[in-house]
Amino acid sequence: MNEEALAAAVQARGPSTTLLSLRVTPNAKRASVSLRDDGVLLVRVAAPAVEGAANAELLRWLTRDLLGLARGAATLTHGASSRDKRVEVQAPVADVTRRLRELLTP
Repeated sequence: MNEEALAAAVQARGPSTTLLSLRVTPNAKRASVSLRDDGVLLVRVAAPAVEGAANAELLRWLTRDLLGLARGAATLTHGASSRDKRVEVQAPVADVTRRLRELLTP
């Protein structure tokens, strides 16, 4: 795994807040995450990009399924109508990085 890319994708915004840089692809067969070499997490969600469904699914999947956090622990801060998004997560950067490292390591 490219540790520099992971560090670019997951940044601390304070002691208990983490900012994630994402590229989201809707209409996937199943939700998944991978890391691009340019420091962006590529997230695929099953929901279509219609009336905010993909954004809602993204936040739900990131918090509950991927990071194991409470439902309201993530907020979309940039890119509501774009594929490139920034999501703020209410969890320490070390915890988020550790969890992503576990998921992204083959």
